[in-house]
Amino acid sequence: MSEQADQPGSFEIRLGLEENALEPNWGATGQDFRLWRVKEALAQVEKRLSSQATTLAAYETRTSSLMGWLSAEALATIGAVVSRTGGMDEKHLAPAVIWMVGSIGFIIPMALSAFYLSNVFRKKIWTVVGADAEWLMTDREHSSEVECLEEIIEVYIAGIQDNENILDCGMDNLQTGRAWFLLTPVIGFFWVVLIIFLSMSH
Repeated sequence: MSEQADQPGSFEIRLGLEENALEPNWGATGQDFRLWRVKEALAQVEKRLSSQATTLAAYETRTSSLMGWLSAEALATIGAVVSRTGGMDEKHLAPAVIWMVGSIGFIIPMALSAFYLSNVFRKKIWTVVGADAEWLMTDREHSSEVECLEEIIEVYIAGIQDNENILDCGMDNLQTGRAWFLLTPVIGFFWVVLIIFLSMSH
């Protein structure tokens, strides 16, 4: 609380240093504090788990979008090759070979992109919010609300770290898959130019 000091224009801050810790506005204290602490810890870890689930869903949404574009790109490449080959007779054999070899520059980076992106959806052991009902109904000797909540929190804390590892791996796969996706037209262009140059030099 700020109070005006004797000299004009100056203020003195006086803090209550001897307030009673048992006043109601201090919240839980003493023996009650342990229960409050575990309940608050439980709420915080549940928020963290929910946040991780949201992050995972965002990764999967981005991956699905990229895989959709990747599928369209693959179909366009296949369509271009098929339309340009014209047949495998002697007249069309050389152009067909050039187009098929040239398509490798697109197919390989697209395949690598699809591999990494698909890893985002691989089966995973994911910790979610919610305790096992059967475990909660199991009788324990000298059990209490505090102890049960502490056990749940310990499982959640370990699960949060496991989830974090999964998210890190998912982000690595997403970034690598996206990089190969973006490099596909670049690599494909230079590969086609190289193939055309080599074919014209012979």
